[in-house]
Amino acid sequence: LITMQFVLKYWSPIIATLAFCLSLYASAMTWHYRHMKPVIKLKWVYKISTQYNVCLSIYNPSSIPTTIQSIKIVVAGRGQYQPIEYPLVLTSTTPRHILKDSNGITPVAVFDDPDKHFFSIDMPINIDPYKARKFVVPFQFVNDTLENLKPLKCDLSVIIDKGKQINQNLDVKKLLISEKEFARLSQSLTK
Repeated sequence: LITMQFVLKYWSPIIATLAFCLSLYASAMTWHYRHMKPVIKLKWVYKISTQYNVCLSIYNPSSIPTTIQSIKIVVAGRGQYQPIEYPLVLTSTTPRHILKDSNGITPVAVFDDPDKHFFSIDMPINIDPYKARKFVVPFQFVNDTLENLKPLKCDLSVIIDKGKQINQNLDVKKLLISEKEFARLSQSLTK
C-alpha cells in the first residue's frame, strides 16, 4: 500500500528521470557512432618494376560519411612516399583466368576484354556510413624500393576528414603476392 501511494504521488518525476536517462544514453551512443574512425585492412601488395600496388579495404563504422583525403607510405628516417595521383589501368601480363568461348574450345583471356580491366583509385575517396570500399593505390619508388626499405619501419598513413590520421603497419614481405595471385585477386576488382 505504501509503494502504491509513493508511485501515485511521484509518478511524474520518476517518468521524467527515466526519460532523461534514456535520452542521455541515446545522445552518448549517437556521439560515439558519429565519431568512430574507419577500419583499414591491408589486403595485398603487388610489385611491377618500381611500382607497388597496395590493395586496401576500408570500412566506415561511423553513422556519417567519411572522406579519405590522402594515403601515403611513411618510412622512418626516409620520409614520405605519395601515391600516383591519377587512375592507372592495372592489368596482369598473364590472364586472370581462362574462359572458353561459345564453342567451348578456344580459350579467351579475361584481361583482354576492356570491360574487365580495373583501375587504381584517385583521391578523395568517399565512403558511405556502414559501408566498405576495396581499392588499389599505386606507389612509385624511383630511387628506392620497398625491399631496400624493409629493415626500416614502414607505415601506411591515411588522412581522413579534417586532417585526422590513421597509421597502419605495412609489412611488404608478408603482403607481397605473385603475378598469379594478382591475376586471381584482381578479378574481384574489375569494373
